[in-house]
Amino acid sequence: MSIYKKILFTGSTGRFGKVFKKINNSNKFIYPTIKQLNIINQSSILKFFKKNKIDLVIHCAALSRPMNIHIKKPIESISTNIIGTANLVNECIKSEFK
Repeated sequence: MSIYKKILFTGSTGRFGKVFKKINNSNKFIYPTIKQLNIINQSSILKFFKKNKIDLVIHCAALSRPMNIHIKKPIESISTNIIGTANLVNECIKSEFK
């Protein structure tokens, strides 16, 4: 039995996320859309964490393929992959995640 009551899974609409969601469809997992949780927006993360009382984060949200998208959209790539990840890590630290 898991000690975690609410597990946030980011990136549930991506390739890996869709498969993970099919396998792990328990009510412990929360699979927000980008409208519900925008990792680029720090206040969106704070609001989501407070509302849902998250115990654990599995972060899979990313801009990944095709690889040339990083060249074509460097700001979006940096915002999602670096800044979005940093925003989540900062909120986890504030929430005393280990």
